[in-house]
Amino acid sequence: RVARPFFLALSFTALAAASSALSAQSVGESAIRAIHARWNGKTYRTLTFVQETYFGDGRKELWFESMKAPGMLRIDIAPGDSIARLMLFRQDSIYQGRVGRAVAGRPYVHPLMVLFTDISSADPTVTVAKVARMGFDLTKSRDDVFMGKAVTVIGATTGDSTSSQFWIEKDRQLVVRLIEKESRPGAGVSDTRVLQYARAGAGWVESEIVFYQGGKMTQREVYTEIKTDVPLDDAIFQP
Repeated sequence: RVARPFFLALSFTALAAASSALSAQSVGESAIRAIHARWNGKTYRTLTFVQETYFGDGRKELWFESMKAPGMLRIDIAPGDSIARLMLFRQDSIYQGRVGRAVAGRPYVHPLMVLFTDISSADPTVTVAKVARMGFDLTKSRDDVFMGKAVTVIGATTGDSTSSQFWIEKDRQLVVRLIEKESRPGAGVSDTRVLQYARAGAGWVESEIVFYQGGKMTQREVYTEIKTDVPLDDAIFQP
């Protein structure tokens, strides 16, 4: 669950403003609420797994991940030297550093956390506001096909492959693709695709993801040793 470099500070005022700007009947809001209704209370609230991370330049890393929904994810990266690296996502902030040392934090809304995980467990009104604030037009949609399965695309109409949009598999009500316009000049469009989902308790968790930037594959993630609803001490998510 890589963190891409765009940063969004959300205040309660901004969330309320973004939410009120949406029609109660917008197709995107309806889709988010439908996913929440389908999976809230029926899927995992805690999750651990080992992630094999392959980079476009040929490097490979092993990431050990612990998640508590909504909003908390810890990634311990196996050391390439003597001290492991740490990424901690906690309620719209990110902290990065070395294990056992002070870690620096900054505002960051993790789009994969919001649309792949929190969408099922967080208050849907909050999710709708965050997604709108991230630049997805919840009034636009179309039907499409992804890996042979029917999907609903939120954020773009027919023929639009560059606007920020997320794709929802109709059958299982799972987000399977995420396209985002990057804010950095020249960064182009990022494209995140879930190639495999695995059973995780009563629900599903993505088990293979690929990331493209400007049409070039930059990262591939494979999840193994997936365990759900395991006891996790809140202390591990403290920066």
